[in-house]
Amino acid sequence: MGFQGSKFEPGMVPESGTLAGAGSYVALNSDDEFILTSFFSGSGGGGEGAVTALNNKAQSRLVTIGSTTTELDGEANLTYDGSTFSIDDAAVFNDSGADKDFRVESDDETHMFFVDAGNNRVSIGDSDDAPAATLEVTNHASAGATGVALVQLNSNDLDKVALDINAANTTANAVDIAADVTTAAAVAVTANDLTTGAGLSVTSTSTDTGTGNSVLAQFKSTGDRGHDSNLHAGVYIDFDSTAGTAAKALWIDSEQTTGKVIDVDADQITTGVALEISTDARTTGTALNISDSATGDSAGSLVKIAQTGNRAGSAASIGLDIDFDTAANANARALRIDSEQTTGVVAEINGDALTTGTAIDISADALTTGAVINIGVDDSLTSGKIIAIDHNDATTDPGASTTGIFYDFDKDGVIADGVTSGYTAINVDMADAATNHANSTVTQKGMNITVDSASNQGTNLNIGASITVTDATSNYGLVIITDDDSATSADIIMKSDGDPNDFAALAVGSNGALTIATADQAAANANLTLTIDGDITATAAGGDITMTTATATAAGSGVSDATSQTMYVEKKNGVIKTTILIDIAGLSSADTVGKVIGDTTDANAYLTKLTYAINGIVYEARMGCMETPNSAGTHTKNIDLRASTTNRAGAADGSGDPLWLDCGSVDWSIGAKRTPPPEDVLAALASADDLYLYLSAGTTVSSATAAYNAGQFIIELWGAPTL
Repeated sequence: MGFQGSKFEPGMVPESGTLAGAGSYVALNSDDEFILTSFFSGSGGGGEGAVTALNNKAQSRLVTIGSTTTELDGEANLTYDGSTFSIDDAAVFNDSGADKDFRVESDDETHMFFVDAGNNRVSIGDSDDAPAATLEVTNHASAGATGVALVQLNSNDLDKVALDINAANTTANAVDIAADVTTAAAVAVTANDLTTGAGLSVTSTSTDTGTGNSVLAQFKSTGDRGHDSNLHAGVYIDFDSTAGTAAKALWIDSEQTTGKVIDVDADQITTGVALEISTDARTTGTALNISDSATGDSAGSLVKIAQTGNRAGSAASIGLDIDFDTAANANARALRIDSEQTTGVVAEINGDALTTGTAIDISADALTTGAVINIGVDDSLTSGKIIAIDHNDATTDPGASTTGIFYDFDKDGVIADGVTSGYTAINVDMADAATNHANSTVTQKGMNITVDSASNQGTNLNIGASITVTDATSNYGLVIITDDDSATSADIIMKSDGDPNDFAALAVGSNGALTIATADQAAANANLTLTIDGDITATAAGGDITMTTATATAAGSGVSDATSQTMYVEKKNGVIKTTILIDIAGLSSADTVGKVIGDTTDANAYLTKLTYAINGIVYEARMGCMETPNSAGTHTKNIDLRASTTNRAGAADGSGDPLWLDCGSVDWSIGAKRTPPPEDVLAALASADDLYLYLSAGTTVSSATAAYNAGQFIIELWGAPTL
């Protein structure tokens, strides 16, 4: 068979003449027909070398020189039927390794299959120059090798690799795809029957830490494709699995212990967004869920947002910005923290570098009936605090005026005609809703203020509460409402810092009655001192101004039938004055000189008991009549005042008792008064303590049949305290 270069050429064997060398030849003649030619030793036929036999002959078989040089053998594995050349056995081309190319033409391609022997390369397709790679496959844009996929691998073996590339590359790419696609994909992987497999799997078992950076998969776009409306993405995942709680569009399973699982480098971002998550169809799901089941006792952050650059200026630079547009939903939360902590801090804000800024700024301009801050605690607090503010001022305060809590409440709205509005800057509503044990002790404080100075060096002024109320029609600095029904209630209690049981109290009861009380737990020194830089003006609309410094001993039960009896004890400028007001209507008299006036014969018929401790040493007495005594019968109107160390009963004979005030034979009448000499009073006392003071008949009259129905007296005693 004759070849010219890499193809059959017609006329390679002449139809007549002498051939060089022994053998027979198959060749194409000038009409492109295969011919069998034998050579002759001379110009005549039938000489030496003539074909004497054709062995194994069959249609379409090609022949080779047989065991003798004059026989030809038909080859069953080498056939040509006029259109198809077939070799049914091993075939070797260019067995000698000569620089001879091999080329196969197709209908439109001159180099459909081309072996470049000199460069040891193969090309398939449209290329007609030297192959650029060990195997080069090229198609044409519009003619020849075109209109179909450049390379197609159809693998029907279910458990074998369709394309296996084993590359020993270290610095060059194992697979390099350069695609000038516009709307198509450079690499498209389809895995429609995927179950537990992977559409694309990139695996590395390398343990080399190296000296530089490496990535398992890299997506890199070096062209500037910035556009305001067209999407250009480095990695785009379109995941259509819907109702599957275990489905994940992107799943990263990292065994790292240090380093970063995801690192987003967006250092060139100016007005863009480094990471954006959109969940427009979300119902009960979560846009971003970060879960940590670690139990190790070590410092760390579940989420950390750090800005290390100094963005000083006037623009709003925000570390965490939540723009939450859900409106009418009482259960909606822009930020919710659900913590199971028992100790530690649930939310911590460190603004130690703040100078003129604000650690927390809350704006709620559309607020109507809601709350700017609502703290709900269904707690079991013992000594804890719902809100604790620990403010430690600078060691050296450069003359500043610091405020711990500042609430600036400005009512700007105009109230319309006939509308009544009320505003409260701070409202503390504290209630004990439980039924406590009878032996329990509960103390509730709506507000507790402690202002203390570690040293009083220099000039210190501590003020517990400073209230300024101005410019209204009526201004009240402090309004206090307490329970009037409790005998121990008080609107204001002021305690001594030396002994909290020493206190003064102001209490407002029904009808606006004000009581000022002082108490000395250890003694009776809870004095009331008024230091007035001016006059004291007291106007009593009810008509009485009453001052008592002690409580007189109550009247005995033997004068309980008296219409009324009131006593006052006051100490003024060292003098103790005891005043007794009595209406004797209802009392009876035995109408015998010296007999006690009282409830018939009842015991304890004394007006009071005089003691040095309460009444002092009485040195002067006076008795006046405000209503003439009278009775339905003939009770005496001559009434004396006596003192005795004996507790006498009504109608008892006290004629032997000291007579303080002797009316003689003169009956009492309205406006009359009696004042015995002081020496008689002192003599009657005889330096005795605990004297019972009572009324007695001054004259003897016939027995009356009825009690007194009139008779009002005032008895005044002046005493001096023991020195």
